[in-house]
Amino acid sequence: MEEALDVIDRQFWLEEWGRCAEGYDRTFSRLDPYRGQNANMHLTEAYLAAHQVTGDPQYLSRATRIAYHIAGPAAEVGVPGSWRLPEHFDTSWRPIRDYNIDHPRHPFRPYGSQIGHWLEWSKLCLQISAQGVEDAWLPQAAETLFSAAVTEGWLGNGGFVYTVDWEGRPVVEERYFWEPAEAMGAARLLWLSTRDQKYQDWYRKLWDYVDQYFIDHRRGGWWLRTRRQGHPGHLHLGRQARPLPRLPGHLVLARAGPPRPGDMGRLGQVTSAGVRGLGGPAVCVGSRRREKGVE
Repeated sequence: MEEALDVIDRQFWLEEWGRCAEGYDRTFSRLDPYRGQNANMHLTEAYLAAHQVTGDPQYLSRATRIAYHIAGPAAEVGVPGSWRLPEHFDTSWRPIRDYNIDHPRHPFRPYGSQIGHWLEWSKLCLQISAQGVEDAWLPQAAETLFSAAVTEGWLGNGGFVYTVDWEGRPVVEERYFWEPAEAMGAARLLWLSTRDQKYQDWYRKLWDYVDQYFIDHRRGGWWLRTRRQGHPGHLHLGRQARPLPRLPGHLVLARAGPPRPGDMGRLGQVTSAGVRGLGGPAVCVGSRRREKGVE
């Protein structure tokens, strides 16, 4: 951990911007001018994990700074489209809104805004709050991003589209396995913080959807995605060989089947660190099917 954090600190963290650079060549001599939301989102996860382990407030501070720059605009009440978070930036962190407009299905840098990232930032904002940051914009951004995701991203026949344009219209309509996983994590944390029934309802709806269309009950693991257009039950032919669903810790309880609404009070206690109280921050873990047995 110390070695990884040292490399990040020396090579990637941009103190003057409160965000990180994207990447170098193999010799660390040529820095990519591209700046990305995705890398910063995952660095936020890393810093939150580092803060949990070390208690060093610097890591929580950096996670909060990144979140403020990337997801903070969603907390601006009355600003149309503030929840459609830009994904791509130049070296001065100006959004490049037409980036990859001719390559919308790029696996890491697609055109438009990614619904799954709205949901992941919703969850991360609440995790930052759970670790001790009391800034009012965090729960506001979390609620706005979740609401926008289920309004603009959830199509009538079920599932979150991959990307939307800057007017909220779907661009890539494939549904990927990781989006409902992030949504379930966000819905649970929103329910814990607000006790609003709608989040418990969404949590159950999401598990029903995932159980029906993404979990491979015959061989274990999750399907990668559903077909573009049409009913989510039409699975894409390319199946992930070893799925790695990125689930908040409480979702591992689903091994025995999707939880019922009454289980909400108990979920979330199982994490990679053991048993935590309901008020503890969520921890992301994963499961992977091996040739023999299950990890």
